[in-house]
Amino acid sequence: MRSLFRGPRVFAFVALVAASALAACAPLGYLPPATPTPTTVPATATPSIPPTATAIPPTATPVISTNCQDAIGQRGRILDRNGVVLAYSVKDPLSPGGWRRRYTFPSLSPIIGYFSPLYGVTGLEKYYDQTLSGQSAADCGADVYLNIDTRIQTELQKVFANQVVGPICPASSVGSIIVEDPRNGQILAMISEPYFNADTLGNMNPASDNPKTTVAAEYWNQLLHSTAGLLLDRPLQGLYPPGSSFKTLTLTAALDSGSDTLHTQYSQAQATAYTVNGFSITSNNLDAYTHGPVPPSFPLDLQHAYAYSDNVVYARVGTQLGPNLLTQYAQRFFLSTPGNVQPVPIDTDAAGTSPSYLYQNGTLDPVSLATTAYGQGQLFLTPLTMEMITSAVAANGTLFAPRLALKIVPHDGNPASVAPIAPVALGQVMSTATAQGVRVAMRDVVTYGSVGASGGTIAAIMNSSAHIGGKTGTAQLASGNPHAWFISLAPDDAYAGVSGPARLAVVIMKERGGEGACQAPIAQQIDEFALPLVG
Repeated sequence: MRSLFRGPRVFAFVALVAASALAACAPLGYLPPATPTPTTVPATATPSIPPTATAIPPTATPVISTNCQDAIGQRGRILDRNGVVLAYSVKDPLSPGGWRRRYTFPSLSPIIGYFSPLYGVTGLEKYYDQTLSGQSAADCGADVYLNIDTRIQTELQKVFANQVVGPICPASSVGSIIVEDPRNGQILAMISEPYFNADTLGNMNPASDNPKTTVAAEYWNQLLHSTAGLLLDRPLQGLYPPGSSFKTLTLTAALDSGSDTLHTQYSQAQATAYTVNGFSITSNNLDAYTHGPVPPSFPLDLQHAYAYSDNVVYARVGTQLGPNLLTQYAQRFFLSTPGNVQPVPIDTDAAGTSPSYLYQNGTLDPVSLATTAYGQGQLFLTPLTMEMITSAVAANGTLFAPRLALKIVPHDGNPASVAPIAPVALGQVMSTATAQGVRVAMRDVVTYGSVGASGGTIAAIMNSSAHIGGKTGTAQLASGNPHAWFISLAPDDAYAGVSGPARLAVVIMKERGGEGACQAPIAQQIDEFALPLVG
């Protein structure tokens, strides 16, 4: 494979520093329960998060109606969209209250969370606690069916490590993948690597190496002292600089506001260097494409600058937009700014999510504005936020609230007779014409841009039956390998004049994963596997 070497990049303009209290905290991935919310940490570190469990009295059992007999008076089950049981309760004389919560799909532990009289309740178990326990209906606990498809979830587990590995593609086993149906916001699969196993937290058998403690207690202690961030739900809580994948929002704002068009042109001088208040930006990346399928030529238009990931052009675009307009478009996707923290619009425990930030300190001064526009600056985003941006483009401008739950089925109810929860449209965040234009540019990335010019296995996705469009992101850090992003949608057929929405939006984020293009083959495998399943 001929590697794609891209030009030098500008390091993050401002590095966020964790509060001094965080520096004194216990190992990465765990903060004391007194810390109420996720806290941003420096860009060079894996994000840290407190356990967000709500305590349950040690002797408590799920609250159930007296109408339920003991044999069936269990907490409701959690199932995938096809009826695969993911969480259920069984009698267990060793467990407090005589019941044990069992979990069948370890990779879904960060999403589902856990329900434990000893360690509390988190995730969907917490968000739907009243439904699962029967308190919301004063009846037996209801079952919660998720939009998750375990077939796709299993595929994510298989392909997570299938990135291209080479000099600019270091192997990374840490990160996340989200797969969504952009037509309705349904989250079809989501993985956070590495993850913990919620089922082990219910194992009250004596530990093999220390009979005086339990398997669960020993495992809990391991989780609290792990440096791998096992309790961190990276798709919803991990905060990272997005790199060039953020150019997708900048392009959206430019096209939708009328500030620019795909055909806005930049001379060679304008496309290769830009100085803002004495700060020099020269990372245009254009030399990497000299021998690619479509070598750069001048004047360079905005569409090609997106495909080539030209930081200089997008710094100019950000300056042209101005801080107010860029902020307005960022807030459409629930990005926060100082004094205006946006909620995370997903159906899970709010304490288990992190708000994304356009910037956290000061203002978008001219230099910050320019560097933010191409994906660095003070930007800290969760993979979920990048998923929302990608999904809105895929859905021709409509942003649907990402949703984990498909339906609530009463105890002993017939799932087939219960309608799915209606999608929630959060708004038309861009015009259909804007979304179509961005989709054309995303297809260009795959055919001749940072993916198509990479050669070998990476470039091969241009011929995928899934007709993938995407954007790479290579988020530079103060030291070490950059974070790798690849956001994509399929089928990206807007270039062929097809007006309907795409059926899949996939976001891949690898910590210290090098070039974003290295992750593109993973998206191809996911799309080709999942598209036949979504209809």
